[in-house]
Amino acid sequence: MLKSCSRCGRVHKAGECTVKPAYKARNYDRTQDDAYQFRQRAKWRRKSKQIRTDAQYLCEVCRDKKKLVYEGLSVHHITPLKEDTSIGYEDSNLICLCSTCHELAEAGMIDRDYLRRLAALRISRKR
Repeated sequence: MLKSCSRCGRVHKAGECTVKPAYKARNYDRTQDDAYQFRQRAKWRRKSKQIRTDAQYLCEVCRDKKKLVYEGLSVHHITPLKEDTSIGYEDSNLICLCSTCHELAEAGMIDRDYLRRLAALRISRKR
C-alpha cells in the first residue's frame, strides 16, 4: 500500500523512505538529567528562595565589590551537582549571583574558595 511520506513528501511504500528525520534524538547525559530533576523539586525551589532572601535579593559577589545588583538573580551551586549531589541543599554550597557573575562562576573565572567565603559570610550574618 502506498502512503504519503511525512519525511520527504513523496508517495511510496511505508518504510521505504531513505530521507533521515530532520531532528536528532537528544542524548542526555545522566548527570544532566539528575541535575534537571533536582531543580524541579519543591524542596529546591524553597531552598533557592531562602538563599535569595538571606542574601537580601542581591548578588553576593557584586555586593562584596560595593555594587548593588538585584536583577537577573539565581542561586549557584559552588560545587556543581554533577560533582556531588549530596551537598546540593547545603547553605555553604549555595550562593546568590546575578547572571553575569553566574556565567563567570560557571566558567571558573570566579574562585570557588572566594564564593565559599561569601556564602559563609551570608550564613554568619543570618545568625
